[in-house]
Amino acid sequence: MPRQGLKSPDPEPAPGGRRVAWLSLLLFLGTFALFARTASHGFIAYDDPGYVTGNRTVQDGLTW
Repeated sequence: MPRQGLKSPDPEPAPGGRRVAWLSLLLFLGTFALFARTASHGFIAYDDPGYVTGNRTVQDGLTW
């Protein structure tokens, strides 16, 4: 027997979906505005020679 009436209704947007989208956008823009100036800062290498570039374990790479 063929099934009839199985057409699903159009999904409704979640309640408060627009509010969540606007708050997410506001949070993103606020974070971007706060940290955007750091893009022009140079790299700081206080402890990298001792812990990264001069570390034999790090230079050997990942092993079992």
